[in-house]
Amino acid sequence: MVTQIVKQKRKYISPNFEIQDWNSLESYYEALKNFPIHSKDQLEEFLLRCNELSCVVSESFAWIYIAMTCDTNNKEIAQKYQYFVTEILPKIGPNENELQKKYYHSPYRSLLDKEKYLTLDRAVANEIEIYRQENDEIQGKARVKSQEYDNLVANLSVFHNGENLTMQKAASYLELPNRKERENIWRKMQDARLAIENKVDHIFEELIQLRHQMALNAGFSSFTDYMFQKLGRFDYTPKDCEKFHEGIEKVITPIYIKIMENRKSKLGIDTLKPWDTVVDPQNLPPLKPFQNGNELLEKTILMFQKMKPELANMIITMKEMGHFDLESREGKAPGGYNYPLAETGVPFIFMNAVGTQSDLTTMVHECGHAFHSILTKDYELNAFKDTPSEVAELASMSMEFLSMNYWSSFYDNPKDLQRAQYEQIIRSITILPWVASVDLFQTWVYNHPKASFEERKFQWVKIYERFHGNIVDWSGLEKEKSILWQKQGHIFDVPFYYIEYGLAQIGALQVWKNSIQNFDKALEDYLSALKLGYTKTIPQIYQVANVDFDFSSEKLQELSQLVLQKLEELEY
Repeated sequence: MVTQIVKQKRKYISPNFEIQDWNSLESYYEALKNFPIHSKDQLEEFLLRCNELSCVVSESFAWIYIAMTCDTNNKEIAQKYQYFVTEILPKIGPNENELQKKYYHSPYRSLLDKEKYLTLDRAVANEIEIYRQENDEIQGKARVKSQEYDNLVANLSVFHNGENLTMQKAASYLELPNRKERENIWRKMQDARLAIENKVDHIFEELIQLRHQMALNAGFSSFTDYMFQKLGRFDYTPKDCEKFHEGIEKVITPIYIKIMENRKSKLGIDTLKPWDTVVDPQNLPPLKPFQNGNELLEKTILMFQKMKPELANMIITMKEMGHFDLESREGKAPGGYNYPLAETGVPFIFMNAVGTQSDLTTMVHECGHAFHSILTKDYELNAFKDTPSEVAELASMSMEFLSMNYWSSFYDNPKDLQRAQYEQIIRSITILPWVASVDLFQTWVYNHPKASFEERKFQWVKIYERFHGNIVDWSGLEKEKSILWQKQGHIFDVPFYYIEYGLAQIGALQVWKNSIQNFDKALEDYLSALKLGYTKTIPQIYQVANVDFDFSSEKLQELSQLVLQKLEELEY
């Protein structure tokens, strides 16, 4: 039976209300600022009223953002997006701040259930502490600059064999056994990126200065420190992040180098070049799990029906509502995401599929986020659903591993399934040096806001080599290496949202380890953790999933042994 999801009914705002401009919203904020609170019950009703308005704003913006990323060349949608982020969101900021203060400083807050409101209270206290009204306008400008980057990258293409290829489609050619063709397509891709290098540098420069000013306005010496607090990282410290970097360098980098040396040996080549890093190590043709977006969706549903019908029903519901945009095309923003919809309760999945195993991984990753969204949709406050990234990515990255044994829905040939699983496990290790590189690069950049373009690129190469070594030969390609970071959209769109992938991967590897021992229990523990939303702290949520929130060298060492053992078992 398909999951029936009913859109959240509005209690305090007209069901026909739509945001047109600030004037259409202002009266609702004024009413809330004047709402009387003379008891614990009235305070809780105030929270519900605030939450409903927040849901209306959140979903209105969500649909504009989704439309904009689905078609970056649509000028009307682009104007709507820019209007929302420059004319509406900056005016919402100070009003939200007043409402947060009204709640937090109410004498009746002490009468609320402290455990129930723990995560909300510390998040609100944090927001009040760092909020500065002048930063609302700056944030709007930063969003517009980020949109410029997205538009540039969305329109990159490669002309190959008489065909214009999106960058996602071109990247799939890097899996071809013909080494000369791989090199040819790789160089064309890099030429496309080099053609916009200067524009991207200038966009990033403006973003750095805008963000640095935000940090200064809030009383911080750097955007690095500002964002650590802004992201609500209550359960670990900057020193813990340094230990994570050290653990990656000490434990994971040697394994990464070993994996790449093994690849070079199997390919029978003297030097491993950048275009040799994703082709099958045995030089087999690329895996082809599906042909198009429709087949990807249908096979995903079939896979989850075998795994747990409840999960398949959620995907079917999303399909029936038209909440997927899966295929790559020109003018579409790069990357992939799951966007929660606060009122509808059913999220939207966006990605750029071209038929690769990497696309299958992206799909199950985003489905993990989608399950998280749907399983928490009935919480009365958005704050209880708005999970921190360390938890959100645990949901998505764990699903990559949990679904592996069910990828037979995509692969009839057991050997192909074995190859796909091998590739997934390899990726679980090789992604960690990249995560550390992106995180540490951003830390350096925002700690040195006056650095030149060339100084940033020099530091990027230095950091990249710290975590990746020099096993890949970049001789003659130094320029291309220096701008690798420019392809990572997170740096431009959601600064500092990246180390979470590394922390969550360590949790996901533990979920996988549990699933090897007892799959049904591991899946239920995982779903139980997801259902908590953000009603508990990060370590408590990890504990319910039966994993440790631990990213020490010792934990990395323990999990890397599992990875190496499984790679040996699956080697072909």
